[in-house]
Amino acid sequence: MRDFVFENKATRIYCTAWENVESPIGTILLAHDVGEYCHRYDDYARFLNANGYYVVALDLRGHGRTSGGYDHRGETEGDVFGDSVDDLYKLACLALVTYKLPLGALGVGYGATLLLSYMQKYGNQLTAVILSSCSRHRIIPALMGTVAVSTQAGFVDSHTPSNFVSHFIHQIADKPFADEKIRYAWISRDKEVVKEYVSDAFCGAQFNPCLAFHQSLFNNSLTLYTRAKIEKIPASLPILITSGDADPISDMGKKTIALTERLQSYGRQRVRLKLYAGARHDLLHETNRDQVYMDYLAFWDEQFGVE
Repeated sequence: MRDFVFENKATRIYCTAWENVESPIGTILLAHDVGEYCHRYDDYARFLNANGYYVVALDLRGHGRTSGGYDHRGETEGDVFGDSVDDLYKLACLALVTYKLPLGALGVGYGATLLLSYMQKYGNQLTAVILSSCSRHRIIPALMGTVAVSTQAGFVDSHTPSNFVSHFIHQIADKPFADEKIRYAWISRDKEVVKEYVSDAFCGAQFNPCLAFHQSLFNNSLTLYTRAKIEKIPASLPILITSGDADPISDMGKKTIALTERLQSYGRQRVRLKLYAGARHDLLHETNRDQVYMDYLAFWDEQFGVE
């Protein structure tokens, strides 16, 4: 594992490369979810290394090492969504130059949403994509979110934590599992994973994005799923979209199905869907993660031409 830093738009972006590969096939660009950081995927990255793939990832703006430290978690400014897409592109270009191999991309949750925009801008650079725990965000909720954070931003600094939106999201997500009496039970059925997540100072339980983060996310969501944007994704690009059917963030898989159908209806015909029975939001840290690892590997191998 090798850590390194590059600068983009006056921000130092902290990255990690997993390079313990004997017979390399390709490289996977990994984009993590909101309220976490790339080292949470160390186990999966090592699994990919053992199966022939380099892995590169970064801590997104406001997250992990890129945040600038414990006291700055969740702090961002400007169009952090668009800037994060460009950060991923810069890392991808570094990977292509360094390894000289075909490139795939995996996004989790918010990272998958970033990859939707990435494919619209830079999709010709990619061999295949996995959107894990990704769903379609509808216009009305995005408008409501924009109004909510803009109203709050009218009274406070944009670096102020977006308490209202974060509380609303977590309250809805925890509700189906209230009987378990465990905060963030929606993350995974694996209670040890949830315990580690809650106790981690750089994860969701202790992480609250600022108003600028949510403003940028909601503003970009208003156009991200339109025909004009989706048709910018290369029609021949293989895309695997996955979710747990007990993930409240995707409305128990319904929003993931809606996203898949929308991409297919606009001519992206190499899109396929996989729902995991009983699984919650964080598929790569779920109790059935061994199955998820193998399913994802089968997809990578198929698209990278492994026989």
